[in-house]
Amino acid sequence: MLQTVINTLCSHAKWKMPQQNTQGQYTFFLDNNVEFSLFSPNGQDCIFLVKIADIPHGNEGESFIQNIAAKAAGMYKIKKSIVSIRDNAVYLHRLVLKQEINQERILQTAKEILNDADIWHTALTHGSSQNSPFSFSMAGMKF
Repeated sequence: MLQTVINTLCSHAKWKMPQQNTQGQYTFFLDNNVEFSLFSPNGQDCIFLVKIADIPHGNEGESFIQNIAAKAAGMYKIKKSIVSIRDNAVYLHRLVLKQEINQERILQTAKEILNDADIWHTALTHGSSQNSPFSFSMAGMKF
């Protein structure tokens, strides 16, 4: 099942086939250091995971986490991607159940989570004029 998801993304987005790590997770390293990962916690369902930011150290980190919590509370009703914090970084994830996995759903979920990551990046940088690493062109990708 996970290999089907990987193959679909590689085929349609023209991404290089990723290697599986020791935890069974596949990570695509996209433009601008975007980490887009996939794994299956139970061998059936698929979790899409995008790292959106590292958490700063010290007092700045605490303020950053509070900012994330406040924004997550406001976005949970309009965005399907779920915010999580682990390994000193902020991630978005989405679950696709085994019975929902098909080409259309795989591509739609990838597009949506990367779009959500772009929105989060803008929210966390206070809408600054910084280019978002998630706003890369989808031209040529068959999403």
